[in-house]
Amino acid sequence: MKNPRVASGRAIFLCTGLVFCGCLLEPLSAQTNLAGATSPAHKPIMRSRIFQWNAMKAQPSSIGVFRNVFDAPTATLDGFSCHITTLNPGKEPHPAHRHPEEELLVIKEGTLEVVQNGMTNQVSAGGMVFCASNELHGWRNASTNPVTYYVLKVYPHDLQRPAHTNSPSQSATKTP
Repeated sequence: MKNPRVASGRAIFLCTGLVFCGCLLEPLSAQTNLAGATSPAHKPIMRSRIFQWNAMKAQPSSIGVFRNVFDAPTATLDGFSCHITTLNPGKEPHPAHRHPEEELLVIKEGTLEVVQNGMTNQVSAGGMVFCASNELHGWRNASTNPVTYYVLKVYPHDLQRPAHTNSPSQSATKTP
């Protein structure tokens, strides 16, 4: 005959293990609204996964459309984030700025006008832009068509991460 105390102890141990490995935290957060209460330091480590375009919520703004893809720590980084912006013609997400984290832009479609340390360049579909730590950079859509680009940001373990949200309508010190 099975001991019910042992069986319930095993169930608690198994559920605790699943929460810590990130398998149950996302569904649990959605059900209990914990997603907004967790700080970046307490987010579970992102594991290998797929991000489908049709699953990304489009958030329209006055400058275009923003899609958050992920923002989580990894095994080697305190933070790794990605979002996708579709920038309307003549718009810029913010003035040129600098920040400690590094970022990579990948242009999906259209052409961006990019300024880095006083130099202006045009970057078209398939092109990439690397923004080094604390170097002045900014971009705008100088064309007559929308531009869609991916932004990937990395926050190493030894970098102090600023508190902000990634949205196209944020202030000049932040980067959509």
